[in-house]
Amino acid sequence: MPQDSWTLSVVEGDEAVRESIGALAVSNGWGCRTFASARAFLDSAAGGDCLLLDWDLPDAPARRFLSYLRERHPALPVVVMTARDDRPTLARIRAAGADAVLARPFRFVELARAVEQAGAAPQCGERSGAP
Repeated sequence: MPQDSWTLSVVEGDEAVRESIGALAVSNGWGCRTFASARAFLDSAAGGDCLLLDWDLPDAPARRFLSYLRERHPALPVVVMTARDDRPTLARIRAAGADAVLARPFRFVELARAVEQAGAAPQCGERSGAP
């Protein structure tokens, strides 16, 4: 699959974080669509090849949103990002249906690894021509 046709969708409430992740993805050769809320993502009908979802959404509990996505789009790979790394939170995220969990803060290589773990890696998540 060509990298320029692969798209990461990002649902993140914090504008600065959302823009930063989008820029990181694009600078590494991925397509990226960003959304400020679960509602904005659903209203767009964007989908994408993988969803990067903030566990602390401003407009909806991420657990409920993830359950909704799993019912309607079971094949969509979902990576949940969180600043919490305690076992109960990680267990709740996995139980809610996340394919992978990404701890904040993270670098692109960690994002690419989580996307690959979720089963949606675009050519190993590397930029064209990168070693």
